[in-house]
Amino acid sequence: MTPLTTRGRQVRTRLYDPGMVAQLAVAVLAVGVLLFAQSLLTVPDKVAVTVVNPTDYDIDVTVRTPDTTTRTVFGRVERGGTRLQPRLIDPGSEWVLTFSHDGTELAELRLSADEIDDLGHTIEVPPEVSSEARAADLLPTPT
Repeated sequence: MTPLTTRGRQVRTRLYDPGMVAQLAVAVLAVGVLLFAQSLLTVPDKVAVTVVNPTDYDIDVTVRTPDTTTRTVFGRVERGGTRLQPRLIDPGSEWVLTFSHDGTELAELRLSADEIDDLGHTIEVPPEVSSEARAADLLPTPT
């Protein structure tokens, strides 16, 4: 009788392949980085807005949200003039416009996005700006 011999076989005792786990981890990390980068690159909505200034003062206009988390400088609207800002960052459902002259805040106007739409995206400087400027002893802008 011949003795029975068996070949030595390697038995796998691991339930997973470490190389495959590393590749999967890299793939998950890459997807996370891409999603994070996409959120940073999201461009805010923009809207065209016109401000009409019937006063005798050059008026600086800023637009912000009610909670003041975002503030955008609209720019200076010359006395008796009109200024179009074709790509103003949309602050959302509620707008707060601040009107000032020579660093003195003269009026604040709160409008909803629906009101802005109803006005045709054209906002007139409030009449109280002139009276507040006179009360603050501000001189009208020379012509």
